[in-house]
Amino acid sequence: MKDSDWEFLKQLYLTPNITKAASALYISQPALTKRLKAIEDEMQVQIVYRSKSGLDFTTEGLYLAQQALKYIDFIEETRRQLCMLHSNHKTSITIGASLSYLKFRLPGIIAQYSACHPDIRFDIIGGRSRTIHDMLDRGEIDIGFVRGRIHDNVEKIHINNEKGYILTNLPLKSLEELSYTPRIDYPLNDYCRHLVDQWWSEHFDTPPLIGMTVEHMDQTFPMVTQGLGYSIAFLPDGCTLPTASPLYQTTLTIANTSTALVRPTWLIYAQKQHHSEQLLSFLDFIQNHVVECV
Repeated sequence: MKDSDWEFLKQLYLTPNITKAASALYISQPALTKRLKAIEDEMQVQIVYRSKSGLDFTTEGLYLAQQALKYIDFIEETRRQLCMLHSNHKTSITIGASLSYLKFRLPGIIAQYSACHPDIRFDIIGGRSRTIHDMLDRGEIDIGFVRGRIHDNVEKIHINNEKGYILTNLPLKSLEELSYTPRIDYPLNDYCRHLVDQWWSEHFDTPPLIGMTVEHMDQTFPMVTQGLGYSIAFLPDGCTLPTASPLYQTTLTIANTSTALVRPTWLIYAQKQHHSEQLLSFLDFIQNHVVECV
């Protein structure tokens, strides 16, 4: 049977009248009757019979009609999915980004790139750096922006280094104030947590006083604004924090030096894999317009 035969059966099932079905299919009644007889001969069953109420399906005919509904739905869904896959392959880039990078840096990058490439669509997924690594391994994203240590099985571009800061609502007179001031803490990846803990141990003999824990870095900002404690955050140069009043930023420095404590930001993508022209274009843009001299 041809695809058109399944269409005939579907239409006849939805409109059990030869004249009306033929009209809906834009063919003549004799042509539909002839095609229906050919299907019956091919399948070796009677599909319909005439009754006082009009046109009725035999048991075999009803089964074929129901299969026709499933078959046509399958064909249409397959075509839709292929069209979507083809469209996505040509015009979309899926990006995973750490939450702070997504908040402070990625919007500007996307805006700058889209100004010259308006036909490219971006699908953006936010998460912690470890999660972004895992999504890249599973092929769920094309590229990822991550912080800290990266896996060995990826290609990488070093974007920049971001300094660590102590955030307070009043000027910090000395680091000693931190030993008795509550810290508003939040989850950091293992690499950044190690940096902060090591910095603390270089400057203090007692553990920090954790006064509050929140889920994300930006949730610490209003808490600090209200004088509930201080926070430690790695931030891009020149970023404006979304707070009602400015917060004071004191740079974290390595003990007995003026060297700032920093964390690296990387763009990662899969090794040994065919990349679309659009993705290669975006990687080239990152390399030439986003990567900072560090």
